[in-house]
Amino acid sequence: MAAPPGSGLAGTNGTVDKGVDFANYFCTYAFLYHQKEMLSDRVRMDAYYDAIFKNKQHFAGKGRVEGMS
Repeated sequence: MAAPPGSGLAGTNGTVDKGVDFANYFCTYAFLYHQKEMLSDRVRMDAYYDAIFKNKQHFAGKGRVEGMS
């Protein structure tokens, strides 16, 4: 996949540098406003709720993942 011109994602051969691409993706989630926006998205949160509570058998006996701070 070619990187968009001027995106800063291009490697030496014009393709997307995956390391830079992943870093940019995860850095986006580090901003508190982005977290708040996702948690305020009712459709998203309802989908998460439904996915978990309508599939309890997949979560039975499992631990939970704590957020990193």
